[in-house]
Formats: sequence, C-alpha cells, structure tokens
Amino acid sequence: MRRTEVARRKLGFRALGLGVAAAGAALVWLAASCGADNLEAPRAELSQAQLSQCRSFDQLMPRFVSALRTGKTEGLKRVVEDHLLASDRPGEPPPINDVLRSLFATLGGFAKLPPETGAPSGQTCVPTGGATALPPVSQAHPLCETRRLLDSLVHEGKGIDALKLVDPLIAGVMNYLIGRAPSSAAPHYEVSGIVAKLCAQSQVCQLSDGLDLVTGLVAYAETAEGKAMLDRVNGLTANPALQPFLTNDGAQYGGEHGVVALVKVLLTTLLGMADPSELDSLPIDQLPVELQPDLKALLADLKKLLDPNRSPNVLRPLKKAANCINVEDPNSELVRMVYRLALVQKLPAFGLTSLTSTLKGIRDTDQRGTLVHLVGTLAAALRADEPAIDSAAKVCQTLFSNKTTSAQTRSNAELALPVVADLFSDGVAAEAVCAIDTLVYGCAGGQQPACGSP
Repeated sequence: MRRTEVARRKLGFRALGLGVAAAGAALVWLAASCGADNLEAPRAELSQAQLSQCRSFDQLMPRFVSALRTGKTEGLKRVVEDHLLASDRPGEPPPINDVLRSLFATLGGFAKLPPETGAPSGQTCVPTGGATALPPVSQAHPLCETRRLLDSLVHEGKGIDALKLVDPLIAGVMNYLIGRAPSSAAPHYEVSGIVAKLCAQSQVCQLSDGLDLVTGLVAYAETAEGKAMLDRVNGLTANPALQPFLTNDGAQYGGEHGVVALVKVLLTTLLGMADPSELDSLPIDQLPVELQPDLKALLADLKKLLDPNRSPNVLRPLKKAANCINVEDPNSELVRMVYRLALVQKLPAFGLTSLTSTLKGIRDTDQRGTLVHLVGTLAAALRADEPAIDSAAKVCQTLFSNKTTSAQTRSNAELALPVVADLFSDGVAAEAVCAIDTLVYGCAGGQQPACGSP
C-alpha cells in the first residue's frame, strides 16, 4: 500500500475519536474474552476454499471505510486532534488515551482473576453445555461471561433485533441535535450544550454520581423485585390509554407541556425526598383512571428501589443526578427531545412499546442476566479510577460543546456531531457487530446472522 494511502487511513481512523475508542474498547474486550484467556484449542487451519469465503475489512464495513476515504470524518478528526489527543496539563495523557489506559488496566485485572470453579485443568472458563454447571453470574469470570453473552446474542443471533436498534437510536438523537429529517427541521445545538454541561465535572454534576447510580440500578435489576418492576413497566407501556394521554394537550399532564410539568413535579419531589413514602404526594389521581392501577404498582416498586437503606444505594446518587439535570436543563430540553422523537416525529426506534419489549426480549434471551451484570462490573471498575472518570467526562464535554471562539467559529458539536450522525445513519454499529463476530468466530463454516448477506 502506498504511503499516502496509509497516511490517509491513519488520519481517518484518528478522526473517529470517541467512536474509535469505544469500538476499540469493544473489540479488545470481546477478543480478550474469546481468545487466550479462554485457553481453548486453536482453530484448525483453514483451507484455501474456506479462506475464499472470508471478506476483507473493506467488505465487512463498507460504509465505514467509504466515510474515511471520502473525507466525511474531517470535522470529527479536527475536534479529536485539537482537543482530545492533546493533553490539558504537562505530564498528563490526552483524554482519549487515558480512557483507553483505564480499559486496558481493567482487562488486565480481569485476566489475572482465577479460573472459574469447575473449569477444566489449564482453562479459565467452564464450557457451556458441558457436564459441569456454569457458576452463578456473580461468581463467573467476567471474560468468560462476555464470551457466553457474545455467543448467544451475536453469533447465534438471539439479540440481533436489539442490536439493530443502536444505529437508529443514536442517529435519531444526533439528527435532532443537528437539525436533520426525520428527527427535526431545525438544529438544537442548545441541547448538545446541555449534554456538555451534564458531562462537566462541576459543583453540581459529577460523572461518579452517574456511575454510582448505574451500580445501584444494576444491583436492583438483578433482584426478583427488579425483574418484576420491568414487567410492570412493560404492562404500563402496553396500556392502550397511555399514548392518547401523552399526546393530549388538553389534559393537565398530557402533551409535551403536560409531560414536562409532570417530570418537574417528580424532580421536585425527588430532590426534597427524605423517605420514599413522599412519593405518595405525586398527582396520580389526576391522571387517566385507566392508568392509575399500573402507576400505583410502579409507585410501590419505586419505594423499594429508593429505600435509603438499600445497598448499593440508589436514592443518594439519583438525587445528585436529578439536581444536576434540574440545574443545567431548567427548561427540560432533554425531556422535550425524547418526547418529540417518540410522539411527534414517531420514530420507530423511540416507541415506548418498542424500547420496553426490546429490553424484555434481551432479558428473556439472557436469562443469566449477564449483560446487566457486566454493565455493573464496568461501571464499578471505572468508578474506582478517578483519572479515567475525569478523562471520560472531558471527552463527552468536548464532543458536545456548543461554544465557539475567535479561532474556531464553528463549535465542536457543529464539527463533530454531523459526522457521528452520518456514521450511525449509515449503519456503522451493525457493521461493527458483524466485524466483531468475524474477528472472534472466523468467517468460514459457521453462521453469521449479524452479517446478513455478503
């Protein structure tokens, strides 16, 4: 390959910035979970006929490669090179480098964990479907659990429908921010500025609070009470009276303004809460009679979730996160965005029944609860790494910033977000899932439901 082509590709990959870091993290995580740490026998050498079935990286991710070659990533590249690959302070690594450093440190820590109880001699993982029962997810090796999850959701195709939602969800939000149909006819960079403030490490907003909240929610979701609560959420979203109420501007808490008002009542109640019983003050009796039984059942679930004695605690980090949102988003622009995408523009990926049924589908497929548990494991690992927290917050804040300067007349958001929108509108996440499947399982002699037709 010519040097100019090599240089161009290197710049293209650097242009992906946060996307590359996230994709690289996923690839390293998944490859580690399925490679040497499993200590399984290597695959047999592929024949020439089998090798001919393999597609190149260009064929596995054609839209991604096309974006790199045509210069569509230029705006994101500029933000990454000017801000995220440059250190703020002498002697400190650039933000993206530090996030990746934390990832590799986390993987290294997992790799040093002892084998699972019952694993064959010289191996780390208990084989799936073998004579030895798999350990409970809380006692399983994180890399082994990742392998099992990937095998079920991706390679066997049981979670493909859920994975297909990633592209339209992210594209829907990005198109709303930049003002592109079908999400919005006008840009909303003020909303990206709010996201940047939420990511900032300030007096009212701390990423560590969000990680503590994730840890608490994951722990609750793994309980029988948490699973029952998800079933009740599904029941509420399937209630025929819900959507007409949400879109009825004549109702006190219906329509966009009514939903915003209801969220504000909930935030005010939460911020002043000392005991979950204070949720009884919410105006449930002013909502449609058909919804009240489901809502009262959910209210009982929330009281258990927000028990101040629950460990890991949910109430304390939730109050901190709610205060952050209340201060930095006083006009509830984030709520309005979700409302408009789901109920005004009616984007399929944002439908309430679509989202909740997808969550239920993942739970039914992943009955061990591996995905939820791994999310909690990663959140706890990042929470223990303060420099990585600051770096991750810096990446987010920089990417969504809507501020301009005399030297940069277009904000970072204006430069970077259209690139992100293009990539996910073109299905880059789906292409990445196919590439991961090929990397881990090979390309010959087996199914690849994530890849579709060659």
